[in-house]
Amino acid sequence: MKNLRRTSIAGVIIATISLYWIVPENPMLHLDDPSHWGIIGYLSVLLVISSAKLAGQNRGALERNLLTGFLMAMPLIYIANWIRYDQQSYWFWVELMGVIIYWAIAFLSKRVSLLFLAFGIGAHAIWDIWHFNQGLYVPNWYVIGCTVIDVAAGFYALVQIKYWDLAFKSGGIRHVD
Repeated sequence: MKNLRRTSIAGVIIATISLYWIVPENPMLHLDDPSHWGIIGYLSVLLVISSAKLAGQNRGALERNLLTGFLMAMPLIYIANWIRYDQQSYWFWVELMGVIIYWAIAFLSKRVSLLFLAFGIGAHAIWDIWHFNQGLYVPNWYVIGCTVIDVAAGFYALVQIKYWDLAFKSGGIRHVD
């Protein structure tokens, strides 16, 4: 299991580094663009989780809550892009359905099983791919970057479930390895 955990962390690192080639410009130069908000949000979540881990803290609740928030924010980027760039009513309803679906999955991850969290993040890649080359309001670079991140983060969350449970049982403080 330890190798699987290291593999999931390596996947997140590789996916994050790949953003350097996928994202066309520094997101901080485009604070008016929802697609760049998504990249900044992901990097912010990653920074907080990494900082907690480097400090020797395995705060399962913090990590789960951040990843749940990340899952809930993903479809909002599509809504924000629609508001900024498209505004055809049909696509609004499609994106609103995405919000409902992914928020329901986040709710289920809190109430039923953490597997929903891992599944929801990973499955969002399908939502991303569906938007590829649509020429609407979501740039292809974002679709590619989000897909890569969703797969890596979903796999990471799946592997972490065991460790989150151990951290919860030990008061959320113990570093598990």
